[in-house]
Amino acid sequence: METLLGIAAVTTLISALGFALGRIYEWRLGRTERNELSHYRETYLFKSGWTAYYRDEGLDYDLRSFDGGRNWYAVERAMNGEIKVLGLTDEVYPGLLKRLEGINGLVNYVSKYGVIGLNNIHGIEHLEKAGFTMVKEKDS
Repeated sequence: METLLGIAAVTTLISALGFALGRIYEWRLGRTERNELSHYRETYLFKSGWTAYYRDEGLDYDLRSFDGGRNWYAVERAMNGEIKVLGLTDEVYPGLLKRLEGINGLVNYVSKYGVIGLNNIHGIEHLEKAGFTMVKEKDS
């Protein structure tokens, strides 16, 4: 009887150890996958959309960064799924990145502080960074 209890105890111990090692392996694997996904999201960035604030006729843009946002490239996607790099964004679309950053800053400012009045110097600075100019009344 003691032998059977000893075998059962050893079997239970081995099963518990195997289960624990399996969970540790799954946790480490999951952590590695999360780290890789986090690295991908922080390194391989994209911006895409359409804006009327860059050209009179508007612009449909697709931008990619492969180095965490240090350099941005204008790209074009083909029907077969390939991505063709057209060149650095500032060379292909001069001023587009600056304009997009200005618009994001303007949206963030208005979200935080509300409507921009004509006497709001900081708000007007955000409008100008986004590419807007202020129209002033003529003296009568």
